[in-house]
Amino acid sequence: KMYPASMTKVLTALLAIENLDMSEVITVGREINLKEFDASSAGLHVGEQMTNEDLLRALLIPSGNDAAYTMAVQVARKATSDPSLSIEEALDYFYEMMNKRAKEIGANNSNFVNPHGYHDENHYSTAYDQYIIAREAMKHEIFRDIVKTRAYSTEESGSADGEDSIKRVDHQWYNRNLMLNKNNKYYYELASGIKTGYTSASGYCLVSSASDGNLSIIAVVMNAPTDEARWNDSKNLLKYGIENFEYQT
Repeated sequence: KMYPASMTKVLTALLAIENLDMSEVITVGREINLKEFDASSAGLHVGEQMTNEDLLRALLIPSGNDAAYTMAVQVARKATSDPSLSIEEALDYFYEMMNKRAKEIGANNSNFVNPHGYHDENHYSTAYDQYIIAREAMKHEIFRDIVKTRAYSTEESGSADGEDSIKRVDHQWYNRNLMLNKNNKYYYELASGIKTGYTSASGYCLVSSASDGNLSIIAVVMNAPTDEARWNDSKNLLKYGIENFEYQT
């Protein structure tokens, strides 16, 4: 039993992909004001508009807690077919969805009480459960594409499907996964994601992935004592998996 920190956002993303139309334009609401003052942010503004796909990027690339709240509200209102749900009602419903979906896929030793992983004694998971959740999310191409993205600007979204009239705010987001950064000493050429996490209670966390074109693997490190240990342990696990797997004929 450990605290997953922002690795929680993998499950939030999975529910979004499974329940939302990624091309739909949404309006960011007051739920972003719930973001904790010292939490990571995507810099969203109340009233700005974006596609669910860009909101998913805001959740996963800069690890925005503001994006997590907005995503949770969007998913709950869509799942209940009730756009009038209050923010509080929507969030409570989303937490029920998180726990139900986790159990459905076999993540049986976790409990989620928020969409982002900010520390709560009742918000916990295990390395195995985090692997199970990540494996499920990696089945989706849009998720795989986003979690391996090093940097993204919302200007890249263009003005398709009438988006030229939406209240867009330009954002530039950078991935916190240093294994994706060619200029960083922790870079790993086969790395393909997935999600970092850190709080003082959780320690340094990372659910990571790598692929050599034939084999794709996932590794989970939780409660690493230092940032350096998180990257070194994850890279060693991924390299070991890739280099020592024996293909069945």
